[in-house]
Amino acid sequence: LLRSGAKVFGFWHLPDTVLEDLVGHLRRRPSQPSPALGERIRDAPNTCGSSEEEVAPLARKATAQARGSGGQAKDGAAVDSSGEARMAKMILLGIVFVLSNLYALEVCLIMYPGIVQIFGLPIYFARAGGFGTLIWTSLLFLSMCRTFHKMLARFLPFTFWLYEIIDQHKELHIFCGQMLFATAALHVLSHCVGTLPGLISHPVEEVNAILGCANPDATPNYLGVSMEWLELSPCPLEKKPTYMGVLFKTTPGLTG
Repeated sequence: LLRSGAKVFGFWHLPDTVLEDLVGHLRRRPSQPSPALGERIRDAPNTCGSSEEEVAPLARKATAQARGSGGQAKDGAAVDSSGEARMAKMILLGIVFVLSNLYALEVCLIMYPGIVQIFGLPIYFARAGGFGTLIWTSLLFLSMCRTFHKMLARFLPFTFWLYEIIDQHKELHIFCGQMLFATAALHVLSHCVGTLPGLISHPVEEVNAILGCANPDATPNYLGVSMEWLELSPCPLEKKPTYMGVLFKTTPGLTG
């Protein structure tokens, strides 16, 4: 029955030891080592001079202590059940950090070489925050996407680490939302501090010289996507903007 029900979520290739442990939880069996732990004890090389009969009672005692104290060991040390989730968070954070900074470097050094001289160093953080917002938005969706989870379970080799990560998808979803808020705030704040004063304090011709929409052919890697119904301000700029005009009369100002 469990194997049939697991097919809905893509976990139909679970080992028999895992299914046996799940059945034990449902039938409320007495505290004892899980079948997977028992199998590991039997298969492990006997390097400490202890037989299976000597090791198994110790494993049962440790399991009973952890379950009986609500995940707390007898000596007060917490049983770490979310180490994989924390590791996944750090890995995701590292990947997004590297990619965001690489994109910011591309914008400031390759696409728009003189942009820092006009908008200042905050434009670097604005571009990094904007790209980070893009990635965290995607991860926010994927962390709750059942179809994506099924594909991971179907095509990747079975590991307890992978299933532990999938089991912690809600915690990862919350983490992605928190990081999305942080990068979006960094993006908006950096534009308010650097981009808006730069637009106001420099001549229109100088600003137009570094805008990709004003020089699409001369800007490396410029996508050239045009959505006229979203464009509230003309490009190239026709007149020098004001601070309030940029905030409330342009698409970038209204959307952040």
